Amino acid sequence: MRQPHIVPLSKQAIELLEELQKLTGGGEFLFPSFRKPGQVISATTLNKALERMGYLGRFSSHGFRATATTLLGLLSYPENRVDLQLAHSRRKKDSSRAPYDHTKYIASRKIIMQDWADILDALADGASMEQVMEGFGPLSDRRTALLRVTERE
Repeated sequence: MRQPHIVPLSKQAIELLEELQKLTGGGEFLFPSFRKPGQVISATTLNKALERMGYLGRFSSHGFRATATTLLGLLSYPENRVDLQLAHSRRKKDSSRAPYDHTKYIASRKIIMQDWADILDALADGASMEQVMEGFGPLSDRRTALLRVTERE
């Protein structure tokens, strides 16, 4: 969207990116283009990888964003924080603060991203949605911790 966007990362994401940096040679880009040295992968590279994995017509790289929005919504995470994390613009065009407020709700967004990574780990380990709801839903201890932070923001 051609706007600065700060993305807090989970511990899992940082570990994966550090491993990726080792695999890609520690160059300027984490996702370098194989065919065009000095450039990043194209927008279609991830979709092509998903296609080769057998997901053609069933899932796309943009689907990861839709999945996050849907599941975090089902778990009742604060919509405005999720939208900001995914760079969904909800600001009024005439806001004088909007161009400068890139860190809005950063503390709670950091918690949400760690929860999201932990939710994905739980699902990958075979957790049911009932277990995910118990661990991350509105009545969970993790939600209580998030609400304490959102009250201060």
